Amino acid sequence: MSEVPDPAAATDAFARPIECDGPLYRQLLTRPDGRRYSAVVELGAGTGRLTALWLELSLTVIALEHNLRLRAALEQRFADAIASGQLAVLPDVADLSPLAPDTVFLAPYNVAYYFPNPVAFAAACQPALSTGTTIYFDVTDVADPRDGLPIPGRLTSRTVGAFREDVIGQDNGTATVVWHHHGQPAMQFVIHPHAPRDLLRAITAVRPTSVVHRVATGRDDDTPFSVFEIARPSTPRLP
Repeated sequence: MSEVPDPAAATDAFARPIECDGPLYRQLLTRPDGRRYSAVVELGAGTGRLTALWLELSLTVIALEHNLRLRAALEQRFADAIASGQLAVLPDVADLSPLAPDTVFLAPYNVAYYFPNPVAFAAACQPALSTGTTIYFDVTDVADPRDGLPIPGRLTSRTVGAFREDVIGQDNGTATVVWHHHGQPAMQFVIHPHAPRDLLRAITAVRPTSVVHRVATGRDDDTPFSVFEIARPSTPRLP
C-alpha cells in the first residue's frame, strides 16, 4: 500500500527556518517595560512553527488554520497545551470570540499571499481592526511582489529529502504551488503576491486611525522580508 501524502510533513519541509523570524517576533512581543502581551491570535498557524514560540513565551494562543489536516497536526503536536487551556485551535476568524485586552494579532510568513486580494486579507484581520488590537504581519519586501515567481506557464521545482515543490506561474500574476511527498501530491495552494503598500492601504481603509510602522526586517535565504505593525495612535511603538 502506498503511503498517504502528508501535507503537514511537506509544510514543515518547506517552512521558513525559525532562526529567520523567531528572534524578531520574540523581541516584538516584549514591550519596552519588559511586559509581554498576554495572548496571541495567529492567522495561518500551519503546523505550529511559530506557535511553539508563542507557547514558550507563556502566552495564551489562538491558532487559526483553515486546512483540516494541518489543524490535526497542530492538535497532535500541542495536545498538552490544548489540554491545559493555553492553546485553542480554530479553523477561521469567524469562530473567534471577542478579543481580550492585551491581545496581539499575528499574520506571519506571507500569510497575506494566501488571500486573493488585499481587501480579503483586511477582512481576515477584522476582529483585530474592530477592537483596536495591534497587528503584526510580514511579507516579502521587493518592489514587485511577483519577483522570484516563475513567468506564466513556467515551472520551477526544488527538492528537500522526500519532498518536491513545484511552482507554476499563471497568466493572472499568481502562482500555483504543489507540494509532493514520496512522489504524490500532498498539498496545493495559490500564491497571490501583494505589494506591502496595497496591504497597508486595505487595512487602514478599515481602521483609518491606525498608525503603521515597519518594525523589523529579515531574510529568508536570499529573499528579504519586512514586519509591519498596525497599531492605535495611543499604542506605544514596540522595539
